[in-house]
Amino acid sequence: LQPALAAGLRALLLFNASPNSFSDLTRADLGGVAGRTLLTNPPVFPAALSSAGGSDGGAFAHAWLAISDSILLSSARRLAALSLVSLLSNHPSSFEAMEQILSFCVSVLAEEEQAGLTPPPKGRGSPNGAPP
Repeated sequence: LQPALAAGLRALLLFNASPNSFSDLTRADLGGVAGRTLLTNPPVFPAALSSAGGSDGGAFAHAWLAISDSILLSSARRLAALSLVSLLSNHPSSFEAMEQILSFCVSVLAEEEQAGLTPPPKGRGSPNGAPP
């Protein structure tokens, strides 16, 4: 798994060096695979990131956030938000992207609420959500 993940991370991280090599959709999918690995097998991620030439989680966060508009499915956007938050807790170097990560997470939550996939928060002080 690690060599394949490292190759995918390399394509995601080194996009600026050869921008015509992969489409944004492909890069978004590669980020999704890396994010799923980060959540399900955390010890593999840093080793693969290092093998890919990425020195830290911040570079991965910036690369994935740069193509976040290409993440089309809501389930993939939720996975990205969860993975990026996990990255914050496991890789302190990703703190440099905290503002963008939190902004992305808030936008995903807003999209979910607008689509009716998550219930709106209930009002404070009232068990049924009506204003006090």
